[in-house]
Amino acid sequence: MGIGQSIRWPIIGVSLIWSLFWPVNYALLFLLLSLFIRRHSFKLACFYLTIGLVIQEIDFYPKHQVYAHSWHGPTAPIIWNNPLKSAIGEFAAPHYQHLVFIPPAACGEEAAPFGAFSYLAGKYGLTINAGRVSRVEVEKTMQYCRQLFEQVQAGKLEDDAIYLVHANYLENFKTQAKVPLRCAKIDGINTCVTEPSYLPWYNDYLAWQKSLAN
Repeated sequence: MGIGQSIRWPIIGVSLIWSLFWPVNYALLFLLLSLFIRRHSFKLACFYLTIGLVIQEIDFYPKHQVYAHSWHGPTAPIIWNNPLKSAIGEFAAPHYQHLVFIPPAACGEEAAPFGAFSYLAGKYGLTINAGRVSRVEVEKTMQYCRQLFEQVQAGKLEDDAIYLVHANYLENFKTQAKVPLRCAKIDGINTCVTEPSYLPWYNDYLAWQKSLAN
């Protein structure tokens, strides 16, 4: 769960007008559709609505092509440069169930860049304790943060989790752990897993590195 919004007054005005307009727009649309259906037979109404949708699609298609080419083609103005360059994450992630930020942005200074790790978590089906939301339940968020830090303080770490630890918490995290850990700085991020969970995949990673050297 993530908290944080950057707001500027001119944007508020535009957003407010749009947020008030689109419900009215849809309300008028559904009202007109209901009146049309009541005054005509159902089959005739469906026929005219289908014609309208086809015309709209034909009218919008050129703009859709321009949009698709501009934003998803080779000349796209926005190209995401994934900061995770090391291949070790690709070897490790399939062996875990959870990706745990200590802490996530909702609980303090975020341990790692959210976008890159949310992509990694989504790719391999891991849960993740970070995100971005427009609205947040403050009380439940604070409760979660307390529970997370209590868990760290108690050294309760799971074999099925990858822990991304902010530098301010790293020493305490390692000191309090009740199980042996393997920690390394990968792509600039302090990353820790339990030692029992580390062995099954790390040998495969080393073998892959050797194959590249050969």
